[in-house]
Parts: sequence; C-alpha cells; structure tokens
Amino acid sequence: MQRNSPATALQEKPEPTSPPASTMIQAIQSRSDAPFLWILASWCALLLYANPRLLALIPAGPTFISKAAVIVFVACLDSFWLFAVYHTVMVGASWWERRFRPEPAAPARRSSPRVAVLYPTRNDFREACAQSCLELEYPAHHLFLLDDSTDAGCSARIDRWAQRHPGRVSVFRRGAGGGFKAGNLNAALERIRHAYPYFAVCDADGRLPADFITALLGHFEGDPRLAFVQTAQAAREDQPDPFGRAMGFMTGAHYRHYVRARSRHGFLMFYGHGALLRTAAWEAVGGFPEVATEDLAYSLTLRRQGWHGRYTDRVVCAEDFPPTFERFRTRAEKWIRGTSEVLRRHGGPFLRSPRLPWTEKLDVLINVFSHYQTTVLLAFLLALGTLLPAAFSHFRFPGSFFLPPVPEGKSAWEYLIHIRYHIFWSVDFYLIMLWTVLAPMLPAFIDLSRKPGRLGRYLAMSHFAYLGSIVADTIALGAFLATGRAVFRNTLDTAARPAGYHPNHPAVWVADVLVGAALAAAGWQTKNLWFMAPAAALAIGACLNQSGWDRRTMRGLTLIPLLITLAVLAFVTLELIVSGSFSASNAV
Repeated sequence: MQRNSPATALQEKPEPTSPPASTMIQAIQSRSDAPFLWILASWCALLLYANPRLLALIPAGPTFISKAAVIVFVACLDSFWLFAVYHTVMVGASWWERRFRPEPAAPARRSSPRVAVLYPTRNDFREACAQSCLELEYPAHHLFLLDDSTDAGCSARIDRWAQRHPGRVSVFRRGAGGGFKAGNLNAALERIRHAYPYFAVCDADGRLPADFITALLGHFEGDPRLAFVQTAQAAREDQPDPFGRAMGFMTGAHYRHYVRARSRHGFLMFYGHGALLRTAAWEAVGGFPEVATEDLAYSLTLRRQGWHGRYTDRVVCAEDFPPTFERFRTRAEKWIRGTSEVLRRHGGPFLRSPRLPWTEKLDVLINVFSHYQTTVLLAFLLALGTLLPAAFSHFRFPGSFFLPPVPEGKSAWEYLIHIRYHIFWSVDFYLIMLWTVLAPMLPAFIDLSRKPGRLGRYLAMSHFAYLGSIVADTIALGAFLATGRAVFRNTLDTAARPAGYHPNHPAVWVADVLVGAALAAAGWQTKNLWFMAPAAALAIGACLNQSGWDRRTMRGLTLIPLLITLAVLAFVTLELIVSGSFSASNAV
C-alpha cells in the first residue's frame, strides 16, 4: 500500500494464510446470504417484469439521441428500484436481527490493558466532547488531543483546557503534516503504539458514554483477528440548529435499520469514530490509508488481510448532525469524492480477493453507488423533461409523471376539483413507483409513527435537502472525474475559508437556480407538476443561503417540495380510483 506521509513509514505485511479456524466457524455461523439473495432475486424480477415494456420504446426513437435517452431513462429507473429493494430488505433484516437474534453480552475481560483515546481536531475543539473522553469509567486510559488547528486562538484554548487536567491529557501537534485526518491519527499512533494495545477514536463533535471502554474491551477476548468494535451513533437531540435538529434522526436510523443487518450479512466498516480498535491490526495493515475517506479505505484493507470488525448497539455514542444545509452539502461532497477515490485505489484488490464472500463485495458496491443517486436523479429528470418529450410527442410515464388537462375559463377552485390526470401506465407501475419513493423513508415511518410532528419535519427537511443537492452533488462527482482528487473539508471547521471550487461557491448556487428554472420551465411546458418539487428545492436552497435560517417564515419554505410531491401523489391516486384505470391494457 502506498503511504502518503513519510512520518508513518509502517510497511504493509503480506496477507496471512487464513484466520484461525474458530474465528472462521463463528463467522460462518453468524452470517447468511439470504438478505442479499432476496435483493438480487427481487431486483431481477422487477427488471424482467418492467424493462421489456420500457425498452420497447427504443425502436420508436427517431434519432440516436432519442434511443440513448430511453436507455438512460430505463437505467435510472433500474437503479432506483435496486435501492428500493435494498432499503426494504435491509430494514426488514435489521428488524429480524433485533427481534429474533438479540446481541449477546460481551465476554468478561481478563485484563486491563492501556487504552489511548484519540481526539483529532482542526479548528473545531469542543470542551464538552473532550470532557466525555475524560469521564470514562475505565481507569487505564489516556486522552490525546491531536491538534491540527490553523487558528491560533483555538490551539490556545486546547492548551488551557489540557493544563486543567495534568497527567490525564496530552496534546500532539504535527506541524505541516498532510494526509488529512488519517495522517493526524497515524502520526499520533506512531508515537504511542508500543504503549497502548488498544485505541479509540472520538471526533471533535462526538461524545462517548462512560462505559465506552469497559463495555467494548471484552469483545476482543478470544478473537485475535478482531480489528475493531464499532458502536452505534445517534445525533444529539438538543442541537440548537433547526436543520440539524430536524435531520439528525437519520444518524441513529442508519445504525438501527442498516448497520445491524450489514454487520451480520454484509460488510461492516469502521465508521471513523465511536469505535475501539486493536493497535496490532493498525500496524499489520500499515496504518490508516491517508485518503479523505480513510474509514472505508481502512476497513477494506483490514478485510482483505483477514481481519474483521464487530458491531454493538449496546453502546451508543452521540454526535452532531451537520448544523446547516450548507455544511450538509459540504459533507456530501467529501463522501462523494472520497468514496470515489477509495473505490479507485482500494476497490480493485478488495473485489478481486478470493477470501471474501460475494455478499460483502456486493454490499460495498451498493453503498458506494448510493452516493451517486442524486446525480442519477438529475439525469433522470433531464431525460424525462427534455430529450424524451422532444422525441416522443406523447411520452408519458407513471406515478407522479402524469399530465393534468388545463380547464379553460374556470375559477381556481373549479380547476382544482376538475383536475384529471391522463393515465398512460397501469396501476402496477404506479404502485412500483410509489414503493420506490417510500422505501428510503421506511425507518422514519417505523421509528416516528407515534411522533407525527417530528416525522413531518424530518420528511419535509430531508425531501428539501436531497432534492436541493442534486446539482451540487453532480458537480462534486464531475470534479472528481475531472481531477481524480478527493477533498477533506471539515464540516465543523469555522476558521477554514475554502479556496476555488466548493459546494457552496456562488457559482454552484447560480447553477442551482438555473437548473431549477429549467426544471420549472419543463414542468410548465408539459404541465408536469412533479418537476416543480426539485425546481422549488433548488431555488429555496439558494434563497436560504442568502437570507439565512434565522427566520421561521423562511424556514417554512422547505415544506414546499414535500407538499408538491404529496399533492401529485394525491392527484394520481384520486384519478386511479375515480377512473377505474386498473387494467394492464392502459400501459404504454
């Protein structure tokens, strides 16, 4: 493995011949391919059911571009259906695991090894979070503040806080070292690795529970190939920022409804924080790969060399969700470009490894490509709103893509009650598309069903956030494809002033407005109401970037995209009921 920093000169050791037999047996007994077989079987059944009718449009296309547009359209639908199946199966599998296979207690630990708690920070030090790392029940631990700050005031505050805890806190600074967060961690571990057989990583906004180490150390007993124990994470419910407070639900939901099943049936990764790690495993693989998304790269390298991780939801760490829409976009850019970089550098050896099960490889690919779904959605909208209508004069598609006639000379109320949608696809396609839209929201419906106010706020804000990011995310992917470089932008770094392109650059907001205007024009031209939802999200995001989120009336605008989508679904459902269009003969 190529190392980016000479300060971390550990050499990657050859892959071991095989893990111990007892470890392999335990892994086989706890793992089942069934969820991923269900995913593949269900997705293939959908493709066989729907694609022949869709692909039949290709011969009717008058030009090469029109034929290509049909292929793009169908490929986008196929991608959406894959992720709908994945969401449904993984949420179901996680429920099954919680209900019928409760997690056993960790074995009792027989020793009390020294544990280093690493707290990397860059202009985002938080005393309350660092204090949680000191208040752990385990006595043989030491806190290391890994300060990469460029703000002298922040560094001085770190020093003052550390001086209040002599003998318990050390401050490490590495000068002009590179390698992002991974380089910071590697530099510290290079200095302390001989003294600490285990280490924990706590991000600057993380808070560790008091039993963090005592509850996790026992997992390492009797399992010499266990590289890390990953805990569940949850966003703090007392976040002061309205965006982070509304969206924070998705952090805990990811662990409850996806990680539990992935840890048993798919690929479990170290999430970069909230975990206890074995120092010997870090040494064996040559340290953290010094890339922007070091957690995924490190996890792939560990698995390829015969190490594995374990997940527990008996311990839950707290963290902050990105507090603003702008920082949410910044995190998305890091994930898109960073994950792409890891796929290019580390994906090949992982996917070609004969020792790893196919389910882990498929799980990694699905989750990597999940970061590209906003770009797929944008391609879908452009094909549906421009290329296909230009080539097919009566091109109409299901669910939310129906066209209402425009009654002339009627009042607004008469217009509303007389709206009828022209149905060109059968009810089965409508139900498939409805399920495709709702599947990613299953965790919210399950966990927040008794909290309708919070459910509504989350659905509205998440609908706005993802639709409002389709342009910025696509530009981020294009930037990686053009440069081959990932970036590490700290979403909590208040001192950094990014130079050049970034997802909140004025030019990107202008692009949001222009694409939103184009979608609105296409929706108006075709009388396709659903196009107004992403158009509104893009325009509202740009407006809020200028006006700020302080006024509640401005934040209320984020409800508009969801209300448009719900209105379209209501119109379509009503028309299906009124018209009795339940025959497959209505299909295109």
